[in-house]
Order: sequence, then C-alpha cells, then structure tokens
Amino acid sequence: MTGRLDGRVALITGSDSGIGQATAAEFAKEGADVVVHYLHDEEGAQTISKGVEAQGRRAVVVRADIRQEDEVASMFDEATAAFGSLDILMNNAGVDASGKKVAELPTEVFDNAIRTTSTARSSAAVGSFSCAPWPEERARSSTSRPCTRTCPTPAVPTTTVPRERCAC
Repeated sequence: MTGRLDGRVALITGSDSGIGQATAAEFAKEGADVVVHYLHDEEGAQTISKGVEAQGRRAVVVRADIRQEDEVASMFDEATAAFGSLDILMNNAGVDASGKKVAELPTEVFDNAIRTTSTARSSAAVGSFSCAPWPEERARSSTSRPCTRTCPTPAVPTTTVPRERCAC
C-alpha cells in the first residue's frame, strides 16, 4: 500500500464481481473511498463494500442499469451525495456472453452487449481515471479548468474539473 489514492473517491461500474470487484479492493488498499455499482448481484456488491470498509475506507453501494440514462444520472447523484465529488471513474460493467463467439450470440444478447457499452458512453458513464463528468455550473466556475487528459473514447468530450481536483 502506497497511499497513491488517499483522499480520492472512485466509482467503478460492475464492481460487484470479477475485475471490478478486484479493482475496488485494490483502490481501497491504496486509500480510495469506493462507489460500488451493480445491476443484479447485490450480494457481490455488499461483499466488496464490506471489504472496502475493512480497509478503513468508505463505501456506498449503488444499483443502476447503465443502459438507462436516468439511472446513470441517479447513480452519479447518489455517489456525489455520499462523497461530495468523484475523482475516478472506471467503466468496467459489461455483459457476460459465457464464452460464445459473437457469430453464435442470439441477436438480443448481442444488442444488449452493444447497448450496455454505447448507452453508457452516451450517458457519460465511461471514461478513464479522473475523467468523470462535472455539472455545467462547475464548468463555468473560475476555479475550474479544462482537463487535458484524453478519454479513451470520442463519445466522452474533454471534461472540466475543479482545478484542485484535476489530475492532469
């Protein structure tokens, strides 16, 4: 533990299992408070929440279907209500196709996977570290500046973050 994330708040989509759950645990070890997101596996979300708290960090569990823009907005509202702001956004949520080849997937399963990714992107629920969306009133604030970190997708424009929170 190096404390690299001391005082930071991370929202990790799909942190109820797998890579997202492991990332939440590691972020907590490094000092971050964590917003644990899930869609179906509340038990997994509660398990990692307890693991985060066992590291001496705070955790809040939020259920949201990231294919639904209103639920994404509510997820961010709950996260900021609990912690005040977000520093790290990791879009990890995905759809498990159980090892099938894309050509073998039923159309509805394939469509669900695409919607999980594309709607999340259009809802600003993707990004990389320190690339979370900020309310427009903060963007106009004199204490803000454009974040110059490049997001991994063109669907997320350059964001504006408060000067003291920008990791660039």
